Amino acid sequence: ALEELCTVEQATVFATRLIEDTYKAAQAGAKGLMWQVSEGENTLYLLGSIHVGNTNLYPLSGQIKDAFSQSDMLIVEANILGGQEGLDEFIQAAMYSDGSILPNHISEETYEKCVKVLEQYGLPSNAYDEFKPWSVANDLTVIISSDSDSLEGGAEAAALGIDMYFLTTAMLTDKPVAELEGIMYQAELFNSLSPEMQEEYLNSVLDEVLKPESSEGSKSAELLKLWSKQWYQGDIDGFASSYSDAVGEEKGEFEQMLFGKRDQDMAEKLIQLLEKDGKATYFVVVGAGHLVEENTVIDQLKEKGYLVT
Repeated sequence: ALEELCTVEQATVFATRLIEDTYKAAQAGAKGLMWQVSEGENTLYLLGSIHVGNTNLYPLSGQIKDAFSQSDMLIVEANILGGQEGLDEFIQAAMYSDGSILPNHISEETYEKCVKVLEQYGLPSNAYDEFKPWSVANDLTVIISSDSDSLEGGAEAAALGIDMYFLTTAMLTDKPVAELEGIMYQAELFNSLSPEMQEEYLNSVLDEVLKPESSEGSKSAELLKLWSKQWYQGDIDGFASSYSDAVGEEKGEFEQMLFGKRDQDMAEKLIQLLEKDGKATYFVVVGAGHLVEENTVIDQLKEKGYLVT
């Protein structure tokens, strides 16, 4: 075939292999935020994920890819590639089922801000009327964090997240996938937020769009760029410091929902894997906040006496 022109697909494969092989030979690439936990013959590789990614996170280092390759199973918070049925159930959980709509559940001022933001992104003013405040806020957060100006741009950034990379790779290599929580569990967590907290969360996101220069905005896009750089360099201490500053010292209702019992439950499930009979290696990908914040998963595993490196 040396006399023939290669296809675009073949050229892409050659280029990708060349780049990855060069990075591996140079021991370069993203180091990530990764820990190894051992007990007996069982091993956990814990990788802190950035859910909304960009191309600056790639390619991954050979160390991360080798750990994944050697693992018997991928474990994630929720397998969003697990089938359309699960996604449909999540969407239903994010919508009102009693005939009411968004303006019935938030103040007139908040709804007016929501309309302005949707119009700014070229969306119909009533595009999210059937959805709950937390769902609207989640979608808008992805757009803002990715420094995009559209839902499509946000979707592309979500597809570049670390979770998606490993879920896709597992699917293509037939590696088993298990969940620590599941997509419906996460929907129920957001639904458990009080109406006041849901509106406060939505307002914080809307203000970041409408008042980007004010102190009210958390500058999500700037944070994502910083975290991506720290993740690539494997700067766990730097990432932990900036993440803690972003979350704040006071853990309110929203932070308690994101962490708290979730971390305890995750740690307990990981302990069960470590204590299982036999020999197995698991590659676990969860949001980096669950690993770098104080008293979260890593600290709980250390407190149990496991070897964590």
